[in-house]
Amino acid sequence: GAAEKAVECYLLSGDAAGAKGFIAPLQKVNVDDGGKFGAMRDYLSATVDEKGNPSGAKGTYAKVEGAAARFPDIQMKAKVGGGRCMLALKEYPAAEKKFREVADSGVGGLVRLSAWNGVGDVNLAKADEEKNPANKWPLVKAALMAYLRSAIQYTPDEGESWEEKAKGMAKAGHCFEMYADSMTDATLKGDYKSRAQGLYNDCIGQFGSSGGWGQWAAKRRR
Repeated sequence: GAAEKAVECYLLSGDAAGAKGFIAPLQKVNVDDGGKFGAMRDYLSATVDEKGNPSGAKGTYAKVEGAAARFPDIQMKAKVGGGRCMLALKEYPAAEKKFREVADSGVGGLVRLSAWNGVGDVNLAKADEEKNPANKWPLVKAALMAYLRSAIQYTPDEGESWEEKAKGMAKAGHCFEMYADSMTDATLKGDYKSRAQGLYNDCIGQFGSSGGWGQWAAKRRR
């Protein structure tokens, strides 16, 4: 709804204080709608707290997930938010499980894009920490496949943000770039670099380079 979009705009502009100020008056509002307004309000509060307090936000998301069984749209968003908090806390198996619950649920739109990007983020985080190449590259491949689902297979619903779509393109490009940097064969290195640059260019071409993931892709483009 409008409140969710307002909070999203605050957060995308880096104004967490503004987002908190927007939500504060909602804490005093009571709506007789079976609990949906309260669940969404708590969900929005968790999104604001996520970066500064992932442990606290994780608890709020879990509360929303449990209370919003009759509102699957909010429940799925809370699952993804909980997965992001688990990822920030390096609880990788739990985070991936949460993301896959959403990705495999059949839900569409932005929440599914976010879930697949979450699967990619978990596997890429594990790959970045992995020292053994035999274990590292299967994780990079799993991340790439997840990001490509967001980049190619799914789209947001009408009126939803396209930022997760842009992220899927940019991070898939990054995975190809990682493969390229690991190659000693010049032909393979060039092939993977070309794929990476193609995804960066697609991201910039569709979403611009002035902010968000388009800007991230522009910085990596060579």
